[in-house]
Amino acid sequence: MKHLSLRFKLYGLVITLLLFMGVSIVMTAQLSLGSMEQRLSNETRATVQGIVMDQLTATAGQYGELVTGQFETAYQTPEVVRSLITRNIEADSSGRISRRDLQETIGTILAEQEHLSSIYAQFEPDGYDGQDIYFTGGVEEHSSNDGTLEIYYFRGPEGDVQFSRTEDPSTKYLQNRNEFGIR
Repeated sequence: MKHLSLRFKLYGLVITLLLFMGVSIVMTAQLSLGSMEQRLSNETRATVQGIVMDQLTATAGQYGELVTGQFETAYQTPEVVRSLITRNIEADSSGRISRRDLQETIGTILAEQEHLSSIYAQFEPDGYDGQDIYFTGGVEEHSSNDGTLEIYYFRGPEGDVQFSRTEDPSTKYLQNRNEFGIR
C-alpha cells in the first residue's frame, strides 16, 4: 500500500465509504420497508375486516327487521281470524254472519296475505251456529257430511287460493304426526 499514490488511496477510501454507505442505506431501507409493509398489511387487514363486519352487521340487522316484520304479520293474521270467529260465535243469530260469508271472508284473508300458504277454521259439532243439522249430507261445501263447519283454504302451485272441502271432520282429532310434525 505504501507504493500507491495518495490519490489512489483516497479514491479507494471514498469508493469503500460510498459502497459501505450504499450497502447500509439499502439494508436500512430494506428493514424499514419490511416493517412498514407488515404494519400496512396489518392496518389494511384490520380496516377491511372492520368495514366488512360493519356491513355484515348492518345487513344482518336489516334482514332481522325484515324477518321480524314477516313474523309479526304472519302472527297477526291468525289473531284477526280468531277475533272474527269469536265475535261471530258470541253474537246472537241476527248479528252472526252466515257460514258462506265466513267461508268467503277467510278465503279473502288468505288471498290478501301472500306470505301464507293455507288457512283453516274447524269447529266442534254445533260449535259455530248450532245449525249443523241443516247442513248434513254435504249440501254446502263449507260443511262436512256431518254438517260441521270446516273451512280450509290453501294456495295452489300457481298461487291461486283454492278451497278444500273436508269430507271427514274427525281428521282434526288425529294424534299421529307425519315426518314434518303435521297431523
